Amino acid sequence: MSRASKLLGIALVLLLGFGPLWWARGAEFSGTDDRAAEAIQSAAPGGYTPWTRPLFEPPGPEVETLLFSLQAGIGGGILGYVMGWYRGRGTGRKGSE
Repeated sequence: MSRASKLLGIALVLLLGFGPLWWARGAEFSGTDDRAAEAIQSAAPGGYTPWTRPLFEPPGPEVETLLFSLQAGIGGGILGYVMGWYRGRGTGRKGSE
């Protein structure tokens, strides 16, 4: 792989990563939870009562983000392990034949 193609690849990754953030600067990024709460309030203003209570209420949005990131990391690790295990098992079978 040549140096120019490596630099082009890095530039493309940076463009794809930071381009949308630059393009939509000043935009408000809200999650589906916020939009769902707004939809419920507009459908039944003041008349909605939740059916259940949360088992654990995080003390702040930073903790909620941390828990979500931890969950995603653990899930990605498990998925990567299983995919690697199946690939290694298939490679081992081909090598023993």
